[in-house]
Amino acid sequence: MEIRLIGRWINGAMKECLACQTLRKRTLEALKELEIDTEIKNCGSKDEYLSYGVMVPPLLVINNKVKIMGKIPTKNRIKEIIKGELNA
Repeated sequence: MEIRLIGRWINGAMKECLACQTLRKRTLEALKELEIDTEIKNCGSKDEYLSYGVMVPPLLVINNKVKIMGKIPTKNRIKEIIKGELNA
C-alpha cells in the first residue's frame, strides 16, 4: 500500500499546513491501529503535485487514487478508507 500526503506547493517545495499535519497524525494513528506498517510519503515534485489535480489541500492519496481532498476526516473515517483499499 502506498500512501501520500499532498500539501501546498510553495516556492518549489511542498509545505505542510496545520490541516496537513493533522491529517498526517490521524493517518499514522489509523495505520497503527490497523497494524499496517507503511510510511506516508510526501509529494516529490511540482509535476507530481499537479498530476493529482490539487484544488484544495490537503490530499490523502492511497495507491495513486485521491481519497480525500480539502478535508480533515476523523481517524475512523481514514481507517474505513484504508480498509476499503485493502479489500479492493
